[in-house]
Formats: sequence, structure tokens, C-alpha cells
Amino acid sequence: MIEYNVTIETLSDTMLGSGESIPGFIDNDIKYDEYGIPYMFAKTLKGLIREQMEMLKEYASKDYAASIEELLGSTDIEGEKKLGKLKFTNVEVLPEVKYELMKAIQSGEVTPSEILDAMTVTYSSTRIDNTTGTYAPHSLRRERMVKKGILFQTKVYLDVTEYNKDYDKMIKDSFQALQHIGTHKSKGKGHVKCTVEVKK
Repeated sequence: MIEYNVTIETLSDTMLGSGESIPGFIDNDIKYDEYGIPYMFAKTLKGLIREQMEMLKEYASKDYAASIEELLGSTDIEGEKKLGKLKFTNVEVLPEVKYELMKAIQSGEVTPSEILDAMTVTYSSTRIDNTTGTYAPHSLRRERMVKKGILFQTKVYLDVTEYNKDYDKMIKDSFQALQHIGTHKSKGKGHVKCTVEVKK
């Protein structure tokens, strides 16, 4: 088993969408835990990495011998899911940061809502009516995003008995190619930087 420690830094405000909302307050919310700390599901990260691997294969196939299906799994013609060699964990803030935040909550210094407010920003937007040039009625939307400058970390495990340079290159390059996550990527949001360290 080879362990990849991945740090993800938000270089812009980032929408880690949850598909949930708070009626009357937030129309599009992020994922956060009971302490008010944002996070991203492992499944979401896996999908993002699959996109990067497919892009690398398409535009530089001669440089990448590793099979995406071997690494990430696939669904065969009978609909049976085949597991890949890569195992993902949830993307969370740095462990030492989470520990201090949890300790502050337990001591009563802060509340989960205060932590959530400190780590996120809320945007309001509305649609303009092309006919009148004024805002369209009932079009006001509010979205919560993770602030720029937040450091997240995840561990990815490669289930092999010995080092494989083709797997290693595909994994590292895919994370380094991942520069945008979440929604509103075309509007300058979700810009991230990934750093990968290997623990063999």
C-alpha cells in the first residue's frame, strides 16, 4: 500500500457544492460538518481526478501507460462495479487546524456557526431583465463558498504490493493538473493548487 498525502489550497473563493439550501437564507450551500468546518466527499474528489486522468490520456496518451480503469475502477457491460486500486478519503481541513477548532468549541470560545462564518463567504446575485434593464423579480440567489486561502488535506491509498512508476506518474500529474473545482469555474471561482507527497 502506497499513501499519497495531498494538500489542496483554495486560491480563490470556492463552491464545494452540497446540493442543499437553507430556505430564506442560502440557495446553494457547501458541505460542512457539525463543527461548521467545510469538507468535500471522497467521491467528489475521485470524480475530479478521473476527469484529469481522461484529459491527460486524451492530450498526451504516449506519456501515460497506466490504465484509468485499473486505478479508479469501472462498470462492465453487465453493470457490475469493478473497484480500482486507488482509495480516496474525504477532503478536510488540516488535522491540526480541525483539532484546535474542535477544542475551541468544546471550551465555549466559539460556536460552529462562528467557525463556518469565518471560513466562508456568501455571495448574492440576481438576474437582469433584458427588456426593462432592471432586476428580474424573484431572481435573488445567495450562495456560500469556502474562502480563498483555506488549506485542505486528503489521503489517497494505492493498493499495490510494489512501486509502479506508471501508476505514480498518472496519480501525481492528475493532482497537479487539477486547478479548478466546484461550480462557477468559468467565473474565476474554485481555483486551487494541489501538492502531493508520497509515503511509501
